Amino acid sequence: LSVPVVSYAEKPLLAAIRQRFAASDRIRLKQDSWGNLLLRYRPPGVRRADLCFQAHLDHPGFRYRRDRAPGRGEAEALGGLPHRLRNAAVRFHPPGDAKGVRGRILSVRRDKRGRARAVTLALPTPVPSGSIGLFNFPPLQVRGRRLLGRGFDDTLGAALLVWLLEKAGREAWPRAFDVLLTRAEETGLVGAAALLRQGSLPVARHVITIEMPGALGEIAAGLCAIIRTGDAATAFDPGLLAHLERVAARV
Repeated sequence: LSVPVVSYAEKPLLAAIRQRFAASDRIRLKQDSWGNLLLRYRPPGVRRADLCFQAHLDHPGFRYRRDRAPGRGEAEALGGLPHRLRNAAVRFHPPGDAKGVRGRILSVRRDKRGRARAVTLALPTPVPSGSIGLFNFPPLQVRGRRLLGRGFDDTLGAALLVWLLEKAGREAWPRAFDVLLTRAEETGLVGAAALLRQGSLPVARHVITIEMPGALGEIAAGLCAIIRTGDAATAFDPGLLAHLERVAARV
């Protein structure tokens, strides 16, 4: 969570995850040409897994384009950003700079559908083109029963799956499973769509996606496990959903 990341700029986070498991003899890594990363946990004697957990590495944010005037700059807007952006505090991170430079959004340029495409910024010091910009939140803080952070959708999901892999390896779990981390979800499922279109990685039969969406309707975040049962087109796997409901009832 300390690694700043937005769509199309996931390489530093991918490198950190690969390094974390480089010496593991139970977790095998495979990456496709699109940057999607498959991590396969295999206990001794087990070759295949029928379950895969998936998360996307990117988070909505900004990528710096250029300076426009002293103390002013322009950045590309990426992903599902909130509608109210003007005067929002942001922080841009040049490569290798975890602290970053704090700035403020002055104006927003939108497309015909009202989606933010670019922002004009006030910055105290220039930053290099390509620097990653995020809202000015800490990487992670715990406040009572709540977490406060800047990259929950879905960098937190990826972090949870990295923790799951480490726990499985440390405790020598007997059942195999996979973790799939995809790129550029926020800009149109770019990594996942390429993987499915080209079959660039072997995906297990059952896939459970770990997401961090906002609570809608009568659902209140933090009160229980939330299972999304389908989308606008169809319901998901009924058997797997029934199993998840039984598990969720015990949580």
